[in-house]
Amino acid sequence: MLELLVSCARGVEGLVVGELVALGAERCEEGRGVVRCAGTWETVWRANLSLRCGRRVLVGLADWDAFDMESLREGLVRHVGRDAGLQDLLRPDRSIAIHATTSSSRLKDGRAVAGAARTALRAVQQRRTSAQSPIASHDPDLPLRVRVHRDRATLLLDTSGRPLDARGDGGERRDSPRATICAALTVAAGWDGEGELLDPYADDGRVMEEAVAVAEGWAPGGERTRWPFQALRSFDRRAFDRLETPRPAMPGVMVHVGDPSQSRVRALRTWAAELGIEKRCRSRHTHLSQLTAPQARGLLVSAPPSDLSGERWAQLGEALKHRFPGWTAALLCQGGGEKHLGLRPRVALRVRDGRLDATIVVLDLWAGRRDR
Repeated sequence: MLELLVSCARGVEGLVVGELVALGAERCEEGRGVVRCAGTWETVWRANLSLRCGRRVLVGLADWDAFDMESLREGLVRHVGRDAGLQDLLRPDRSIAIHATTSSSRLKDGRAVAGAARTALRAVQQRRTSAQSPIASHDPDLPLRVRVHRDRATLLLDTSGRPLDARGDGGERRDSPRATICAALTVAAGWDGEGELLDPYADDGRVMEEAVAVAEGWAPGGERTRWPFQALRSFDRRAFDRLETPRPAMPGVMVHVGDPSQSRVRALRTWAAELGIEKRCRSRHTHLSQLTAPQARGLLVSAPPSDLSGERWAQLGEALKHRFPGWTAALLCQGGGEKHLGLRPRVALRVRDGRLDATIVVLDLWAGRRDR
């Protein structure tokens, strides 16, 4: 079994565990912004294709004590020198890139750690084969990572290459919230596919796009054409092509999107056409005083603006309470907005991702008394 590390935003580790277990991973253990587990290469392929909340899938290659730069270099040289599997993987005809992070260790400088590891690895290659791997700044054959935590170094192969936030072969949208956070709203809600989808603060449609992907069963990595693991000897193209995509929750679901900005509402119509759902998408200008449920059941999923006032949050809470009985709401609340809703959440996840500091809340909206 391979030792896997799946990185993610802090706060959604439990959601990633649930996804990994469904994909066949074993011995899942949560850390801060990472989930450790065990699996096969097929688990690696499945995770890259299907994870909605995870950011990278890393395979552990070696680990050793690293108290200083000398022990860091010596440990890497020792492992590569005696491990035939590592020697085969780290052949000099493959381009490499090495990134490093440190935490709770005597080694503090991630760039210096990456440079030392790169120098040591290429020195081993030079001694063994009289050749060295070229350094690639973009899309290397082997994206490697060194993680130093509590004076222990781990060499990892990044099987994702670009972050999984970059759906398909396109670039990653770095402004908040990222795709994996948007997807976490629908995943946290545990939506059963009943009813319709609605987002009253759709902005550019990224939250609803992830919800539609769940409804349609679109694999987050399904449009990617190149993965680092495809260059490995363990890769089996036929087995990879036979992998099942996520099961759809409700194909052909009706979608409702809105926004307080009229210009964004017009842009959302273009967005729906590009996504191929224009015939079942309704877009309109959002007025909280007129916000109502389009039918008896559904999922309201949204990331309201970060500058939404407490008064507006309270109005949204009142609208949910009185006009959406039987619905589930999943909201990304920034600026403490969840405190003004006046509703008790079923799920509350504090999420930190770069500059984003927010809370995902999931609300079950009941008609009448909850105990009935």
